[in-house]
Amino acid sequence: MEGNVKTKRKKSKGEIVFICVMLAIPVLHFCLFWLYINLDTVVLSFQRFNMNEGVWEFAWWENYRELWREFTKEGSVL
Repeated sequence: MEGNVKTKRKKSKGEIVFICVMLAIPVLHFCLFWLYINLDTVVLSFQRFNMNEGVWEFAWWENYRELWREFTKEGSVL
């Protein structure tokens, strides 16, 4: 019976470094192409572009209020 006992071997520093480096690429990809893009989109939803000055300004909740008015308006095309 004692022949079936499995023992864990300790991972060397080289193995741990290799695993961390190989995991860094997908984690960086996730942060850059999913997390950053989605957070940037949320921030942009609270802004409006001022055509006269050529800058983005915070509109706060006005964009969402306007969207709600369009959804609830009679005869809306949305």
